[in-house]
Amino acid sequence: MYIQEVSIDGFKSYAQRVTLTNFDPGFNAITGLNGSGKSNILDSLCFVMGIKNLSAVRAQNLQELVYKQGSAGITKATVSIVFHNNDPQNGPSGYEDKEYITVTRQIVIGGRDKYSINGHAAQQGRVADLFQSVQLNVNNPHFLIMQGRVTKIMNMKPPEILSLLEEASGTKLYERKKDSAMKTLAKKQTKLEEIDELMNTELLPTLQKLEKQCEQSHEFAMTSQKNERLRRLCVAHDYMSTRRLIESGEAELAAMVAEIQELEKQKTDLEAEAADKASDIAALLTEKEIQQGGEVKELQQQADDLAKKLTEDKTNYKNKQDLLKSEQASMTSLQQQLTELNQNELAAKVEAATAARDQAAADLQAAEHGVEAATRELAGAETGDGRDESNKSLQERLADAQNAQTAADAECKAADIKHKHLSKQAAEHRKSLASKDKEATGLRQAFDKAQQQVDKCRQSLQGLNYDAAAAEQLEEVRRTEQAAVRKAKEEVEVLASHVSGTDFMYRDPERGWDRSRVKGVVAKLVRVKDPATATALEVAAGGRLYQVVVDTDRTAKALLENGQLQKRVTIIPLNKVKYSETSPSVLANAARLGSGRAQPALQLVGYEPDVEAAIKYTFGQAFVCQDSGTAKKLAFAKEVNQRCITLEGDDFNPNGLLTGGSRGAGNSLLLRLHELLQAEDSLAQHTQRLQQAENQLAQMAPVAKQYQKLQQELELQQHNLELLQGRMQGSECHQLAEALAATEAQLAAAQQEAAAAAGKKKEMVELAKRLEKEIADFSKDHDKRVKTAQAKLKAAKQAVEAARKLLRKREAELAEAAAERDAAAGERGQLELQATATQAAIDVLSAEVEKLKAAVEASTASHKEAAAALDAKRARLRECDSEIRGLEKERQKVLKDVQDIEVEKKRKENKLSERRKESSSSADHLRRLEQEYDWVPCEKANFGKGEYDFERQDAAAIFRDFEETERRLKDLKEHGGIQRQVSPQP
Repeated sequence: MYIQEVSIDGFKSYAQRVTLTNFDPGFNAITGLNGSGKSNILDSLCFVMGIKNLSAVRAQNLQELVYKQGSAGITKATVSIVFHNNDPQNGPSGYEDKEYITVTRQIVIGGRDKYSINGHAAQQGRVADLFQSVQLNVNNPHFLIMQGRVTKIMNMKPPEILSLLEEASGTKLYERKKDSAMKTLAKKQTKLEEIDELMNTELLPTLQKLEKQCEQSHEFAMTSQKNERLRRLCVAHDYMSTRRLIESGEAELAAMVAEIQELEKQKTDLEAEAADKASDIAALLTEKEIQQGGEVKELQQQADDLAKKLTEDKTNYKNKQDLLKSEQASMTSLQQQLTELNQNELAAKVEAATAARDQAAADLQAAEHGVEAATRELAGAETGDGRDESNKSLQERLADAQNAQTAADAECKAADIKHKHLSKQAAEHRKSLASKDKEATGLRQAFDKAQQQVDKCRQSLQGLNYDAAAAEQLEEVRRTEQAAVRKAKEEVEVLASHVSGTDFMYRDPERGWDRSRVKGVVAKLVRVKDPATATALEVAAGGRLYQVVVDTDRTAKALLENGQLQKRVTIIPLNKVKYSETSPSVLANAARLGSGRAQPALQLVGYEPDVEAAIKYTFGQAFVCQDSGTAKKLAFAKEVNQRCITLEGDDFNPNGLLTGGSRGAGNSLLLRLHELLQAEDSLAQHTQRLQQAENQLAQMAPVAKQYQKLQQELELQQHNLELLQGRMQGSECHQLAEALAATEAQLAAAQQEAAAAAGKKKEMVELAKRLEKEIADFSKDHDKRVKTAQAKLKAAKQAVEAARKLLRKREAELAEAAAERDAAAGERGQLELQATATQAAIDVLSAEVEKLKAAVEASTASHKEAAAALDAKRARLRECDSEIRGLEKERQKVLKDVQDIEVEKKRKENKLSERRKESSSSADHLRRLEQEYDWVPCEKANFGKGEYDFERQDAAAIFRDFEETERRLKDLKEHGGIQRQVSPQP
């Protein structure tokens, strides 16, 4: 077993958590500068092993082991050692199956000192036994060999060395413990054997037999007496309860008869009140019909005429706007064409042609200069001085070559001197570098080793096949989705609070109740397909929207009786609900007459198939129309004759009842439920994406952890490599190597300069020889030179002719580009004229549009005034409707009270009948008790007094005690053999 890893946190000078790894199994040394914390690492090891002599770790108490004794905000010190149990046979006992053993010790300032082994809390003694089982006793005086004690140990005598080895191995400690324990065990064992023999052979058998007989006899006697006394009390309590029931029953029967008569009187009064309410409703209906007759129709006609005028003004306004947009589009097209005729591009083209023309002119001038040079060369050949293109004679050129030769010779000598000096300097650098070779080799080896560690870490990272960018992207997705989920949850909670009135709350009426039998409120069972129709659908459904759907009538009955409902509800059982379906002919006629502006309400909602009957019952007999004209047309058409509702909520009923008025879209329940469903769908989508991201991150977590660990190790190794590289660059051998490299580079440059100077000298020598030969042979090659010069002159004249042709071509291209530029300028002028005319038309149309806009605003204002007057009249009609609904609601409440009174009356009559039967059966029970127990007639006068006073006693406890004594007597008779030992009581 050896140390695999040491983790120090808050201990002495280690304020932050530090983890030390890569320990050698055989030998380890801690090196570093003074004050770097070397001794604190050894102190931390002794601290975990449970050292008791704190002076060995340079402390007076445990508090001094915490970083700055807690004054820096760190209040605890924790040290963990991970041991590699590589040899389980020789490792700690009890841990043979553990590959790694982690021992942790933690102290808290003002708190307790605790140990743990492999994450489980342990006592200090258990930790000490663990270390002592592998011959590690930190409290052994020879456990630590401190500075200055090595010489003392080396001079020890053999007995002292033997004692030291025994202490170090821990055998002496165990020998002392073993001898003491064996002596104590022997004494205790002898004493226990004597006591056990006496108890087992003499005392225990006799004592057990006597105790059993005594206990059974005494228990039977006491239980029999108690049973008889409890029997009398139970019979007396039963007699008294029955007699009280008979006495109180007569008065209760009289009171119940009086209550039934009072309920009958209340029922008569409420029925009269309901009749009065009905007469008031009839009077209000008459007033409403009178008001609907004249002025409302006139105001409606005026509002319709203004609406038509407003529509015409809006149509004219829209047409002018379309024409204005068309002119504006034409203006945009003209501007685009003007942009395409870009003068800058044409000017650039002209400039390019000008540049090409100038280049051709320059080429022509160069060709003419070539003709002049060829002419001079021909003149030199004819006159005999050997002039060439440079207009220099052979003698002049020979003098130039000789001067160049002299200069090259001087350069060669200077290069040789520089080469010798640099060679000497390089030799000195090599000698100095050789003396530093050992230091350089050590640095290079350390650098190569660090480079290998870096390469190894990089290979390990590549071998993980971990995509850090993908992980970061997933982390970003998780953060985004978490924010989206929080926002969606808040939105769902806000929207849910707005529709909390549609929640159906109840308690399970039966044990094991299946809540799927209750489908829910109708409003929550439908989903609006088009939010614009929410108001119309809500009007079509009316109060049925708040009714509760269940599977059967038995479920409805159970909920009403035992569901503890918090408010009154109407329940729709799916097996009993009846509804009328719209015939196909009516649907066809509605589609034909409505011209696609009307749809059955049932087609505008979505629902589950199992609640289809309830949804048809709610929405099946209504059409939703886009305007009031269509609704009125279909409602009163013989081919349709169905209830029709507009998108604004106006209700047209074929029986002549018209309902409408202002309805806020924000108050629509179905619209709020639609928004809630959308928010819940959004929440589900974000939750699913968040779960997917978290699952992927969880799958990548093990590899990510390993990747992070390797990345940290790589950064550490790279930092180490950079430090070594800095040391190498700052070392003297490195500076010498750089100086040698610079000197060798200068030496190579000097060699190249010498070679170049030698080559130039050789070239000038050859040139001088050639010129001297030409001078000597000039008269011989006169004709040949003349012909060569004539040929050069001819070629130069041809080049001049070609340059002139190219110049003429470039001038033609320049003229063409200029003409194109001028033509584009004319076309641009025409387009600008068209743009001006179009802008004038736009200005005129804009003025007309503004005029029509004012007319639309005026028509809108007139229409609003007429609508306001109509609304005022309708408001009075709505007041009548409100009063009618209020009276009808009060009337229905009175009728409901009548029904409740009738139900209560029947319930009390049934209860009266039951109490009469109970009174008769109670009298019979008293007679049976007097006949069965002969002591009852004598003692009944004392019932309720003394021991029969049950107001001071717990009757239920008496009955429980009686049943318990009965069971105990039965057990003693069957299993205890009481009849053979004790005679039964009379």
